Amino acid sequence: MVVQNIPGVLLITHRDLGEHLLENLGDILGLPLQLPSKAMEVRRTSHPEPLIQQAREYIAQLETGAGVLVLTDACG
Repeated sequence: MVVQNIPGVLLITHRDLGEHLLENLGDILGLPLQLPSKAMEVRRTSHPEPLIQQAREYIAQLETGAGVLVLTDACG
């Protein structure tokens, strides 16, 4: 089942928390995610400029016409 007209989801989290959250969501639902989604890892020592560029690239990949929801556990 492919869900139509839903926004993409970008998780920007410390280390690999976002990837684990996406994996767990698939396990809980009992099926592969049909949600356009990506996880992006941020570390305390990460420089912001490359992260911003990477986030822009992920958003462009996830945009299907319904927007992209960006969720983060990072401040700033």
